[in-house]
Amino acid sequence: MIKTKNLLLKNIQNPNIFFDILLSIPKDIYLEKILLLLKKEKELDFFLLAKDAIDNNYEVFKLALVLDKLVFVSILNTRTILELYKTLSYLHYDYINLNITEKITKVSPTFSLELYTLMSKDCEEFMVSSLNILFISLYEKNKPYKTILELFQDKNIFIIQSAMEISALIRLSPKETKRIYEIFIRLMKTKNLNFDKTILSSSNKMKRKNRIFENIFELYAKDERQEIKYSLSKILLLNKCKDLKKPWFKLCLFSLSSINKYNKETLRNISFILNNIINEKQDYKIIIEFFKEGIKTAQIQNAFPKKDFSLFIKNFSQNHPILFNEFNKDIKACMDIDLIKVLSYFQIENKH
Repeated sequence: MIKTKNLLLKNIQNPNIFFDILLSIPKDIYLEKILLLLKKEKELDFFLLAKDAIDNNYEVFKLALVLDKLVFVSILNTRTILELYKTLSYLHYDYINLNITEKITKVSPTFSLELYTLMSKDCEEFMVSSLNILFISLYEKNKPYKTILELFQDKNIFIIQSAMEISALIRLSPKETKRIYEIFIRLMKTKNLNFDKTILSSSNKMKRKNRIFENIFELYAKDERQEIKYSLSKILLLNKCKDLKKPWFKLCLFSLSSINKYNKETLRNISFILNNIINEKQDYKIIIEFFKEGIKTAQIQNAFPKKDFSLFIKNFSQNHPILFNEFNKDIKACMDIDLIKVLSYFQIENKH
């Protein structure tokens, strides 16, 4: 261990080699002991070293294995941490930021407050999730509702987003929850897309606390923006048909029936939702209703995106043949030419 410690000291100016040495230590218990030995000899800002390593093309996924384990021995500097967070977020490694932040809240409440204060003064998008973690750590047991209301008054849109997300993560009284719902409704009127997406994702959690939040989905079902359609499709997919019989779910599902108008990501989600309906509920009748709605609103019979629905069609026709035959018969029995035309896309796919 002494030898490894000395090797680390020798390579402080070579961050790539430094982290390679750290990652070569076989067990966490050895890593902890070596880090403590290192700390006795020299205080280091490991997060500054990590930022230098990334700038020197070090592979970030390797750093992910060790960064949160360095919090307890590192110099903690707010500016360094935020610079690293910004870099990791840009490279789509936000989860590393969250792991580091979680560890910071356990190791140093004092530094947690310092970091939270700095972030909340000038919050950027990459900070929001970490800000949520810090808020919960600092305020959850100390009248959080009052502080959340203060966040909602902020001029910074990312602070307001954070307030929405935090509202969905902490315990609130029924009266407080109702007030948050009213704030969400007010924010919907701004037509700010960042707000809208956060309202939807937060309401998806909040509806477990109070069913009033189901109304928010019904309101957004009328919104024709592509980004909102994608967000709704994601929420229905995550629901896994648990609320299939509820009005909000059916309304949102039918609002997605104009399947010849959406991008591939939204269509993929819709295809998986229909798959879930067949796999989990064996309810082909609601799928017929879905296609009827699509014919009415967008004439999908003339431009059915069969390629994007190929997995659904294959699963339905091959893995649920009895159900598929009933689906087939019901459509043909209704003598609806447009609906039969939609069915023809299934038949073509099925023959292959």
